[in-house]
Amino acid sequence: MKRKRWKSALIIFFMLLQYATAGLVNPIQVIAAEIDPFQRFMIESMSLSYDDRDALTEYMLDNINSPEDVTPEHVSKVHSYVPVMSYSDVQEALEIFAARSRDGKTAITYLIFYGLRRLQGSTEGFPSIRDLLNETIAGDASDIRGLRFFITVMYQAWMRTGQSIAKNGVPPTKIKLEIQGFEEEKQQVSSMIGLLKTLQQTISSYPGANNFEKLLSFTEQNVNSCPNEEIAAFKVFLSNNGNLYEGDPYPVVPPFEIDAVFKIDGSIAEELIADGHLSVDVGVTNTSGDAKDVLVIVALYNDENLMENVAYISKNVPNNGVENMTAGFRLPPDVTGYSAKAFVWEGTDLMTTSMVPLSDVIYIPRQ
Repeated sequence: MKRKRWKSALIIFFMLLQYATAGLVNPIQVIAAEIDPFQRFMIESMSLSYDDRDALTEYMLDNINSPEDVTPEHVSKVHSYVPVMSYSDVQEALEIFAARSRDGKTAITYLIFYGLRRLQGSTEGFPSIRDLLNETIAGDASDIRGLRFFITVMYQAWMRTGQSIAKNGVPPTKIKLEIQGFEEEKQQVSSMIGLLKTLQQTISSYPGANNFEKLLSFTEQNVNSCPNEEIAAFKVFLSNNGNLYEGDPYPVVPPFEIDAVFKIDGSIAEELIADGHLSVDVGVTNTSGDAKDVLVIVALYNDENLMENVAYISKNVPNNGVENMTAGFRLPPDVTGYSAKAFVWEGTDLMTTSMVPLSDVIYIPRQ
């Protein structure tokens, strides 16, 4: 029988690739908040034991091929696997399943048969992120199956593409969730979650060409609104759960971001010009998490690396505060070996500063 051959091939595939997913726990007896019947059906059926997932998916593929097949007998049989759901909700879920194309049914039963992945490592370091995914997907912030479903979908994408889903964002304390290219593979994963109406409504306004990309955008934006400590813990968790993250979750990042534009005689410059008038537009942002006393400095260094000319402002910059300054001075007749730099130092006065750097240095290099 063709469907049985498909199932046998899938079993062999899992034994080779993901044997550890067998033997998952029975459904958690939680009737959670407002999520649609099909989404609830997916969560409950993916939580079944391996044997029950095997039997359920085979029954669905053998008996429910069209809307006419959603009979009381078939609904009752499927309902026996997920008794925590109402009969009417199971019927509605099967009507949605029956209306799908053959490929659509295959994608749905594949995900059910695969089941929810076991989680590796603690989730205590990122409670806001964990609870958001639990509530969005499982309907209850305390139902860890929401996070398990998310990890399962991300791992499906990794299996198809071989690409890590997550890396460091900008700044590197943030996270970036994306897979570049692999459009067909991303569409396959998208088809697995396209019928989860509650999830789809939640992510619909986020950027992305399909539901998978929208789920990544939704997750990325919400994760990046959390404290950096939670983001780092989430990165570690993704790394422990199928190499979904690649990078350093604890990057050393200066507490101030800095941008600078160097101009000589009014034109943007990439090298110093003798006797020219140098002006520098500097903007700094405090990303440290605390207010800080700082010096925003523009300086000209001579060929012996000594500060020959300097302009600065002293400010107490609040967390996420932005400061801007424009400084300028006349360049000497010979600028050989000279360099112009913009940076942030700790302190309130140039004469007493500890000279602890709080930002990267932006500069025009020596000639």
